[in-house]
Amino acid sequence: MSNSLKIAVVGIGRIGLPTALCFANSGFQTIGIDINAELVDRINSGDYPLKDEPEFDKIFEKVIHQKKLVATTDISRGVLECDIILLSLPTPMDDNNIPDYTALLSVGKNLDKILSNGQIVIVESTVEPGFIENELLKLTTNVFRDINIAFVNELALLFEKLGIDVYTVINAAKRKYNFQPHFPGPGVGGPCLPVNSYQYLNSSKKLDGNFLKIVKDARKINESMPNQIVNLLSDTLSKSNVSLNNSTIAILGVSYKPNIRDTQIAPSEEIIKVLTEKNVKIKIFDPYFKSSVFGLTTEKSISDAFSQSDGVILVTGHKEFQNLDLKKLSKIMKNSVLIDCTGLVEPTNAKQNGFIFRGIGRGEI
Repeated sequence: MSNSLKIAVVGIGRIGLPTALCFANSGFQTIGIDINAELVDRINSGDYPLKDEPEFDKIFEKVIHQKKLVATTDISRGVLECDIILLSLPTPMDDNNIPDYTALLSVGKNLDKILSNGQIVIVESTVEPGFIENELLKLTTNVFRDINIAFVNELALLFEKLGIDVYTVINAAKRKYNFQPHFPGPGVGGPCLPVNSYQYLNSSKKLDGNFLKIVKDARKINESMPNQIVNLLSDTLSKSNVSLNNSTIAILGVSYKPNIRDTQIAPSEEIIKVLTEKNVKIKIFDPYFKSSVFGLTTEKSISDAFSQSDGVILVTGHKEFQNLDLKKLSKIMKNSVLIDCTGLVEPTNAKQNGFIFRGIGRGEI
């Protein structure tokens, strides 16, 4: 591809901006287009908006200094100047789990009026089969993951009752050359996997509602995990003669995956909702949310979260949680109950340091 080509990226959020940065860093003159005037101003003034995306901040400084990347709210200007236009627009689900293509359709109608011969349009947004063309690669790879995570989550629930450690099984199984390891967790979040499964289901419904039963079941399993976590917590608290009702529970990590500041369809939100319905006082610590999240004030430190809590749920495996001082933390709790959704905590280590410990798929120690 010639560096003389000009690139436009429409939608410069969490996916679009890093995409634009990659093109600019490769030497292409790149224009980022977004309706968010504040975001456009921040980018043009050299204020990187995605502080939690590692290494991209350095690329951002470089390409802004080299004037390889500029941003604008004027889609006509941006598109007219460019040879290749990438659409990176949100396609979220509505309350009925139907993908909402409003942003993509709106931009598409505008493009129809200003495109000229020879320009290439690439849709980075995830869409269902038939929306543009029957190209299924991204959906297939992501739904494959959703299904396999559901399978492992169901195994984990079984293994808990059998007293088998699911991580031991997975780590042994991955020695087989064609086994792709997936790991259990509190659910599946983010803007891709849950949405992609429903996009497949929405597409199949138009033909026959009996298609993709395994995808439906996978969604049910993964969406049930927040309730499973709360049940695990309640059962573990009862071993200390503590009722979940009116208890104080700390949540460690609310992002949908580690080391980012993003709560899109995060399992933590549903866990917090269920706990709130059970009259639980909730404390939250996440290093990426310094003041508040989900309308709740966050704690200033890990110690503040553990202090005087009846139980702690480690939801998201941020790097800051990889080497917790369990001995110190257990002593400042009201009741030393720890539920691990991440696999970061070694069960024996937790027990030796005074915790009543349970983890997804860990069995009882």
